[in-house]
Amino acid sequence: MIHLLVLYESEKACQTRLLADGFDPQAAREIASYLSQATDLTAYTARITAAFAAQGTAVSFFEIDQAAEYLPFFQENRCIVWNLTDGIRYYRASMVSSAAHLLGVRTFGSPPQAQHLAQDKFKCIALAQAVGVPTPITALCRNGRYLTPTHHLKPETPFFVKPNTLGAKIGIFSDAKCRTLAEAADLSRRIYARYRDEVVVQQFIPGYDVRVSFMNAADSRPKLGIYRLANVENGETGGEFLTMNDNWTLSAARTEGEKDVASPFEQPAAFQPRMVQLRHQPDGQIIADQIEAAVWQMAEVTGLKDYFSFDFRVTPQGEIYFLEFEVCPAVTIYDFQTYLEECYGVDLPTALVKAINF
Repeated sequence: MIHLLVLYESEKACQTRLLADGFDPQAAREIASYLSQATDLTAYTARITAAFAAQGTAVSFFEIDQAAEYLPFFQENRCIVWNLTDGIRYYRASMVSSAAHLLGVRTFGSPPQAQHLAQDKFKCIALAQAVGVPTPITALCRNGRYLTPTHHLKPETPFFVKPNTLGAKIGIFSDAKCRTLAEAADLSRRIYARYRDEVVVQQFIPGYDVRVSFMNAADSRPKLGIYRLANVENGETGGEFLTMNDNWTLSAARTEGEKDVASPFEQPAAFQPRMVQLRHQPDGQIIADQIEAAVWQMAEVTGLKDYFSFDFRVTPQGEIYFLEFEVCPAVTIYDFQTYLEECYGVDLPTALVKAINF
């Protein structure tokens, strides 16, 4: 029998490892919070197992550190591997994809080279620029020292500073938007001291965020979900951009379909995010078409497949800017759940049965 192996790194395991490496406890907790889909997974394991059992397929769930239990499946080549979480820097699950490919084991998700690339925002931006996808003007800075030229950054407009390899597209602090390169360098020192990470310093793009979700769960033509993130005005910066505190709200927010998911955060969600289909908005069709073309172009160049997500910034004038893509988006939370329900009319277990080809 072919097994589906769902492998993941838990928040607890990640946090324990970071603490052992000398990270500040609060910083370790913040870093580990990007693995919330592993925490959420407990609410879906029974339903996923039942959906695949109806198709005659067994499913097993293992943490990354349980190698003694899942590697025998690799060696006998009788499984399909899905690393639910990602990472080669703070996190480790993309290394499982590499091991599977080394041993000739089939995988669900993007190939290792894409999983490794996705961890580095600066390299993804450079690739997007090379293929002609619009991106913010960007420089790379480590602990106050710029590693790339800065002359192309325009001093008359603000800059936005965010970690290069940590999690999402957010600015960590509410002052992530700043006026000078010197202020951006100071922010990079704070982020390096807290997370040991470089930062990307980008020209700030006024406007709103768009999340693109994809899973190949169609009977015929696969569909992209292109959504504007709405109802964020109660965030820390009034919706101008998202911060770490806002990211915690997004992770803590729960929908009706997630009642079994225990929030890992003490504080209640500051706002309930809402996904609005961009194509249903005034002038949204034209913008969505441009985003879709950029997504498929990047997906072809990088080899993305099976499921992934993209983040874009859209200006009030309708200009699009690529921010990043994710190879292991959290399929367990509000944005991907909305996509599956509205674009395919299915829940997560049903979508996975359709998407994972045995």
